[in-house]
Amino acid sequence: MSAPALHLLSEGFSPAPAPCAPALEGGRLATVERIRDWAAAARRGRAGDLDRACALVGAPGAALEDAHGAALLAALASGCRTPLRLHRRGDAASWDELWLIRLLERLAAGDEASARFLVARRCAPKAARRAMFLAGRLADLAADA
Repeated sequence: MSAPALHLLSEGFSPAPAPCAPALEGGRLATVERIRDWAAAARRGRAGDLDRACALVGAPGAALEDAHGAALLAALASGCRTPLRLHRRGDAASWDELWLIRLLERLAAGDEASARFLVARRCAPKAARRAMFLAGRLADLAADA
């Protein structure tokens, strides 16, 4: 059985930003960097058992957010119809990173219908429920911070 696919572009390749990609500022730029950190943790295997990560409730704020973020990226890696494309730190945001930002923003705004649509377009139905739960917890944690 092959490992879930989380792809970082090779060290020698630095794509130019797409002409229609929105410029990232402040909070969105910080979110992209957090997503990349969570992906690195998921690749290192720190996401652990996804069910255990979903059950975390008593960890300190940053540790809880990191655990849920790594679990979300691991769940998406195993449940997305196509592999996520995440760029290296400092590079322009990929469309998958922008998709994750939109998902978290929609949940933070209370727009669950749009969030479900975003997840349904990318994830198999079995993985969509877990992805929605983890993304919703991340949005809640960000709102509490």
